[in-house]
Amino acid sequence: MIYLFALLNFIHPIYISNSSIMVDENHINIKIKIFRDDFEDALRVYHGNSISIDTNDKLLKNKVFVSQYLNNKFILKINENNKNIIISDLHLINDVLEIESSFKIDENITNFKIKNELLFDVYSIQKNILFLNIKNVKYFYTFSISENEKEFIY
Repeated sequence: MIYLFALLNFIHPIYISNSSIMVDENHINIKIKIFRDDFEDALRVYHGNSISIDTNDKLLKNKVFVSQYLNNKFILKINENNKNIIISDLHLINDVLEIESSFKIDENITNFKIKNELLFDVYSIQKNILFLNIKNVKYFYTFSISENEKEFIY
């Protein structure tokens, strides 16, 4: 039985990313973890040419391409206002790309909307998992190609 499961995983790979958003008072931290080779495929489709990010040096060199894709496919709205995600840290850990952003917000959050379409333009079976913590209230949501937007109201 174990061999059958391993064979099925080999035949049907899993495409997944992980995003966590932590909101404390007026500060927001975002961390996205995604497989580097999958992200390279997305950059190629989005920008129309191959963009290598297989080392930290290449990743930093191509930060603008990563940022353009990210801000087009991961949209954050707070109180109906779009928030541009400015990358504060970008690095590879083994074959996982970690993207971090951190910013302050000067308003009380009443509405939090996320549209996550990362890699949907490349893999129709992609799943993007979200862990959201707003002032110690925790949420979990899985985005798919058919359910790519979620709103949280306070």
